[in-house]
Amino acid sequence: MSEAGGLRVGPTKTGRVRTITLPGFLATVLEEHIDRYPSPDGWLFTAAEGGPVHHHNLRRRHFQAAAVKTGLGAIVKDEHGKRHYEGVRFHDLRHTCAALLIAAGRHLEEIKTHLGHSSIRVTSDRYGHLFPEARAAIADALDDVFETSRAQLAACPRPESKNANTEREAAARKRAADLRTFLERTTGFEPATPTLARLCSTS
Repeated sequence: MSEAGGLRVGPTKTGRVRTITLPGFLATVLEEHIDRYPSPDGWLFTAAEGGPVHHHNLRRRHFQAAAVKTGLGAIVKDEHGKRHYEGVRFHDLRHTCAALLIAAGRHLEEIKTHLGHSSIRVTSDRYGHLFPEARAAIADALDDVFETSRAQLAACPRPESKNANTEREAAARKRAADLRTFLERTTGFEPATPTLARLCSTS
């Protein structure tokens, strides 16, 4: 719906059909809203008197009041004493969505599709300045993954390889052979101790 040149209902600016994927919490909220305020004409949001919501009415009656109440906006006077609103604009919610997606590490192409931009260059020109900070956050996330993996490996040591077991068995066989040789040299003496063998070999 567009209010440019009067209220009009039609396709998007590009003329393409867009599919928007909603997070689960938002789908639940909208389901409850539709159950409470059903519209015979199929509108998702309706005015108190029925029919679609006009943007200027939403902005003046609801959005600006909510922004002032939460400290995101204020009603100020200009040099002529005329009161007007200054603060977060309704369209800024769209920019916030883009910033959150970037901070979450989403690819620029994904953000472009979600926002419905005509090209990835539009997305890059508007939000490219946010990516250096996002890259730092991604690096921190990779650090966390590395530390977690290292802790898990320390808790569950890697099983020894077959070669290591073979080497250990060979070393054990060598020690046993050496011991048999050692005992053979001390035959006839009781007890057969290493000290006795050393004394006998040097005498």
